[in-house]
Amino acid sequence: MKDLDKKIIDIQYNFLNLPNRIEFEDGSSISYLYDAAGTKLRVVHSIAGNTTTTDYCGNVIYENGTPKTLLTDAGFVSLNDNKYHYYLQDHQGNNRVVADQTGAVEEVNHYYPFGGTFASTSSVQPYKYNGKELDRKGGLDWYDYGARMYDVALGRWHVVDPMADKCYGISPYNYCLNNPFRLIDPNGMWPGDPLLQPFGRYQYGSNAALNTLKFIHNTVASAVNTPINMINGLADETQYIYNSGVGSYLSSGTKNIGDAVSSELSYRINTSVSQQASDTWQAMKDPQNWENAMAATALMLSPMKGGSTTFRSSTVVKGGTTAFRYMTEGELKAIQNTGLLRGGRAGETFWTKDLYKSASSAQNRLALPSTPTLRVEFEILNNPTLLRNGVKVLPANGMMGKGAEFMTLDPVKVNLINWQPLK
Repeated sequence: MKDLDKKIIDIQYNFLNLPNRIEFEDGSSISYLYDAAGTKLRVVHSIAGNTTTTDYCGNVIYENGTPKTLLTDAGFVSLNDNKYHYYLQDHQGNNRVVADQTGAVEEVNHYYPFGGTFASTSSVQPYKYNGKELDRKGGLDWYDYGARMYDVALGRWHVVDPMADKCYGISPYNYCLNNPFRLIDPNGMWPGDPLLQPFGRYQYGSNAALNTLKFIHNTVASAVNTPINMINGLADETQYIYNSGVGSYLSSGTKNIGDAVSSELSYRINTSVSQQASDTWQAMKDPQNWENAMAATALMLSPMKGGSTTFRSSTVVKGGTTAFRYMTEGELKAIQNTGLLRGGRAGETFWTKDLYKSASSAQNRLALPSTPTLRVEFEILNNPTLLRNGVKVLPANGMMGKGAEFMTLDPVKVNLINWQPLK
């Protein structure tokens, strides 16, 4: 492999798809040594006639045989002068500020969403975006995530995802599902869930005393989840503005509001009063609505929030709900093996109640990154908490969107009803 933009004429990889040796046009080279599990042990930089050997021994980093740095959870110790240095990180774990033990600021970094540095006061240490080591020697500019090297200029990995067989329909080179505002990749193998994760709910049983404790827990969880969901929602909206622009965001928001008002009016006009009363009674019997009401009351009475804030709570899917997911045969096999959507893998799980007869329609309306081959109908057996409840799909991946999607971070246990090939 080559990267002529960086004047790299040869990149050699080992059996773990980790770079073994990199050669440049001017004769410079970088060589790597790993243990059997792929942990980096040594890097030898031969740049412009100068050779630097860096050894990694646990948290201690040696340079040319001399202990140079001791890594800590809060920063590092420079061993040449035995001074402590501390990181100030943002929500993604990016090292934004480095200060010494006296509080003097030594380094300030500002990053683009995919990791590029657009402003920096200086550079006193190599650990920057996501807290990962940046190798800039020879103009390489690669981040070492452990399982793979990441190039922020491309916003892509250089090699296939080691977990590619668990992620059907998504490019094995993509970084964080193209959503670096909200997700991180701790080790180069799998994008992490949002750093702010909502708390789960307990399901009620027949024990009244235990149900009382569950109600208290669920009410507190609903109150805590409100700001978490607001922050995560803001991250999603920021990502959309970044991808599609402010004009498209405002247009989509206006249409969503119009659709919501139209749907509510249609329900009030076309649904009998008796049916509306029945629906209200059924909603009142749902304990989660009481949990959310109690949580909203507590938040409105909180001196931190005041009484003018509008709160939005999550919804739990009722067991027995039927829905569709458009997928490949590989994902269908994963469901058959595990009984869970997406094979039970961690992360965002989407589905829809929209029925599409062609692969192109499904891909376009749901803004899927790749073309599905199957329409799979299933029954949801458990009660996952929804973070998106019939929300309009936003344009993405060059697709129009505008379908309706449901999303949860919980595992979704399903019973397959049928599956049909798409034209």
